[in-house]
Amino acid sequence: MTPDEKRNERLKLFATALNNVAVGFVIVGLVTPVVAGHIPGTPAGLAPLVWLVMAAFLHMGAQRALGDLR
Repeated sequence: MTPDEKRNERLKLFATALNNVAVGFVIVGLVTPVVAGHIPGTPAGLAPLVWLVMAAFLHMGAQRALGDLR
């Protein structure tokens, strides 16, 4: 395996890990409040938005890492 192939595999693993964390944030931010019965628009209902924004940034970071493939 060439050094570029090794680098690409490491980048793919890193991007996958970031994306998995982003999925976890979506689950915590959306599924948990729905199951707990929080009403959107209340202070507790705004927390999912924060989790979704963090998940979006993590997902964009994963996409950027994949953009560095050679």
